Amino acid sequence: MWTIAYEFRCYIMAALLGLMGFYRHRLWLLALTTAVILANLLFLFPIGQQIIHILRPTNALLGEPGPTIRLTGAFLAGACFRVFRLKYQGRIALLSAALLVAGMFVPAIAEPCLIVLGGYVLFWAAFNLTWRPLRTLNAKDDISYGLYLYAWPVAMLLIWYWRDIPIWTLGFLTLAASVALGALSWWTIEKPSLALKSKLGA
Repeated sequence: MWTIAYEFRCYIMAALLGLMGFYRHRLWLLALTTAVILANLLFLFPIGQQIIHILRPTNALLGEPGPTIRLTGAFLAGACFRVFRLKYQGRIALLSAALLVAGMFVPAIAEPCLIVLGGYVLFWAAFNLTWRPLRTLNAKDDISYGLYLYAWPVAMLLIWYWRDIPIWTLGFLTLAASVALGALSWWTIEKPSLALKSKLGA
C-alpha cells in the first residue's frame, strides 16, 4: 500500500514520456531506463546519503529518493518490455534465471538483476507456461490488485502483534489474509466499479 503514491507518480511520468515521444523513439526510453536503474548504485556510496539529505524537502511531492529511483526504474523496465515487444525464449529465460540467482548474492547489483533479469523470467513464464492453474488463476475474478494492496499492511500488523513470528508463518498468514481481503475488495468494490464503465459509456 505504501507504494501507491510512487505508482501514481509513475503513471504521470508515463503520460509525459508519451507526450515527449519516448515511445516512438525507443532508444530514448531504453537510455532513460538504464540511467535510472544504474542510479540505484549511488546509494551504495556517501554521495547517496548527500542526495537523500539535499532532496528531503521534496519528499512530500516526489517521495523518498531511494524508493523513488528503485520503483521508477522497475516501472520503466516494464515499459521497455512492453515497447520493445520482445520474443521471450526459454534459453534466455533460463540464462536470466541463473544470472538472477547469482546476482542476488551481490548486494550492489541485486536490485538491478531482479528488475531486468527477473522481469524477463516473469514475462517468459506469463506468455509461455501452459499449466492450467496458471491460465485460470484470476481469469474471471481478478483479486490481484487487492492482493497487492493489502499484503503489506497485513504483514506489518502481524509483525506488530506477533514480534517473534516465524518467517514461514508470516508468509502463509499474509498470503491467506491478503487473498481473503483481495476477494472481498474485488466483489464489493472493484467489480461493481468496473461495471459502471458500460453504464457511463466509458
